[in-house]
Amino acid sequence: MADATGAPTAAAAPPGAPPPASPSVAPQRAARVPGRRAAGVVGFVAGAAVVGLVWGIGSGSPAFAGMFSLSGTVTLPTGLTRASDECTGTGGYAGIAQHTAVAVYDDHGKLLATGTLGPGRSSKVARCDFPVEIADVPKGGAYYQVELDHRVRFNVPRERAEGGPFGVALQ
Repeated sequence: MADATGAPTAAAAPPGAPPPASPSVAPQRAARVPGRRAAGVVGFVAGAAVVGLVWGIGSGSPAFAGMFSLSGTVTLPTGLTRASDECTGTGGYAGIAQHTAVAVYDDHGKLLATGTLGPGRSSKVARCDFPVEIADVPKGGAYYQVELDHRVRFNVPRERAEGGPFGVALQ
């Protein structure tokens, strides 16, 4: 049969007959999306990194052990210059005064933090005390090396440095 335009038409099925069969279509595979596998791998690696980081923090490893403020007092010996209640170093300690550079190193000599001395105050006859407060020092090694003015260096044991305050009297 043909319609008015000449195109073939399907014959009508008699009443009660089964519906006509649809043309068979072979099942098709879903197209592969190359970014899907890569995204899965990236997600897995990122998840593993987060787990490792949390595990490292929880284990108390030195790399993730946290920070502390190093606080204490450095006392200079005799031979100091006084101006009212403030004092500064003289002789071998000339130049040590308020704002003198302070550097903190770990027990392997790696620079950890820097700061400056506070104002020197006369504590006893011929003695001058300088407060030290260095923030954000990473916790870790067996001891810390504290350096004044790039020339005077002394060790502070970990327990004393991290538990603070420390005190050192230079001779």
